[in-house]
Amino acid sequence: MRFSFHSLLCVTLVFALLIGAGLWLKRNLEHGVGVAYASWGCGDLLVDFLESNSDRWPNDDADLERFYTNSGKQYVGIGSYSYLKRNFVIDFDFDPATDSASWIADPVAERVVRYRDGGPSYVAGHEANSRVLTYLINNQAVIGSGGEPSRAPEDGFCGLPHVNSTVRPR
Repeated sequence: MRFSFHSLLCVTLVFALLIGAGLWLKRNLEHGVGVAYASWGCGDLLVDFLESNSDRWPNDDADLERFYTNSGKQYVGIGSYSYLKRNFVIDFDFDPATDSASWIADPVAERVVRYRDGGPSYVAGHEANSRVLTYLINNQAVIGSGGEPSRAPEDGFCGLPHVNSTVRPR
C-alpha cells in the first residue's frame, strides 16, 4: 500500500497536533494540581504566622518570607517562597483584629489570598482562604484582645459546612 506525500503530511500533522495538545493538557493539569496543593500550604503558613505572632497578620511579603525561612517547615506544595510569590497574591492590608468579624459574617471565597494568574482560588476544602477563615472562626474571642490564641484543628474546614456552602466567588 502506497501513501501519497499529501496523505503522509496530513497524518504527520495530525499526530503532531495530538502530541502537542496532550503535552499542553498534561502541563496545565500538573500546574493546577500543584498550585492547589500550594494553596493548602499557603493557608497553613498564614495560620502558623498568626499563631506565632499573637494573631498579628504579616506586614508585608518580606515579613512572611522571613517567617517561612526561619520556620524551617516544609509546607505542602510550596518548594520555595519564590514559588509562593509567583503564584499567589496575599492581601497584606488585612487586619485580623478589625477585618475578621466582617469576613466571618460574609465569608467571600477570595478574601486574603488570590491566584496571581487571576483564576479562582477557591478549592473546596483545605485551601488558603478557608484555612485562615477557619482559624479566625475558632479564635475570634481572642483575636485583637491580646489573649493567647488556641490551636485551630488540623481537619481543614473544622466541619463547618455552613461556611463552605455560603462561600461565593466575587
